Amino acid sequence: VRNPRDVLLSCLHYMRVQSEGKLNKATTDEQYARLFLRLGGDPLYLNSVGGGTYEQNWQSWLDQKHMPGILLRYEDLKADAARELRRIVECLGETYEEERGRRAVEWSSFDRMRALEVREKLSGDKNPVFFGSKQKLREGLLFMNKGQSNRSLEPIARGLDAECDAVFKATLERFGYAPARGVLLDRPAAPAAAAPAPAAAGVTPADQQMMTAIRDAINRY
Repeated sequence: VRNPRDVLLSCLHYMRVQSEGKLNKATTDEQYARLFLRLGGDPLYLNSVGGGTYEQNWQSWLDQKHMPGILLRYEDLKADAARELRRIVECLGETYEEERGRRAVEWSSFDRMRALEVREKLSGDKNPVFFGSKQKLREGLLFMNKGQSNRSLEPIARGLDAECDAVFKATLERFGYAPARGVLLDRPAAPAAAAPAPAAAGVTPADQQMMTAIRDAINRY
């Protein structure tokens, strides 16, 4: 899981990386952010894939009983990737090897992955690992964006942080994110069922029009 504000900003960036110029000009950051908050998740995912809201997504994983699992927060991975990798390996019933773990963390660092993406796009690789194009690289839009956490939505529009906190109240409380800049609390002990916050207001004709525009522009890309 990840702080809902960072999820929104990441989805917004991914839309920019996928889409062509017409959509980037037609849809402002504020329009996208407000639609994301009204719907409770990424509008393209909800519209074309038929997925649920962000809270429905994590709730479905916590509710399932078919396979064992552990709760991972993006912020914990960022703070201590080796520790979280150990948890993953041990959850799979394997023995964690310190040296292999150290190399894995080093080789998959954000800076290394970003440099790999730049080299890949400059080389014109026909079977790329990272989504996007050389043109997007020229525009400064990379799949490996910032790798930051606990960001604010206020640069987009005043009051969006508070709106986001209200929409995703269940996520903040369940996973230890405090409102107002997303101060990180102690990691929650063990996954437990929790009722997600009520879904945002229904899709309006204007919302549907924007989602269709997003989908069509990405399909043309």
